[in-house]
Amino acid sequence: MMPTQQEQSAAFEEYANRRRKADASLSIDDGRLAAEAWIIFLNLYLPDHQKMPVRRRADNVAIFPFHRISSPGRF
Repeated sequence: MMPTQQEQSAAFEEYANRRRKADASLSIDDGRLAAEAWIIFLNLYLPDHQKMPVRRRADNVAIFPFHRISSPGRF
């Protein structure tokens, strides 16, 4: 089912507001909120089996082994 014009406008306006705030503050937290709003907007157009999760799981991040590339005591 296609989202209504009102749903599309509301989702895009939310994204645009969060994006402007992130651009002004350069805060990573504001950037994450803008990214979440963008995903919500995109999900309006995707079929259910292709929708993206709004928030990513915390356990899906790989840890880069800094201890193998830097001198001792640096990190």
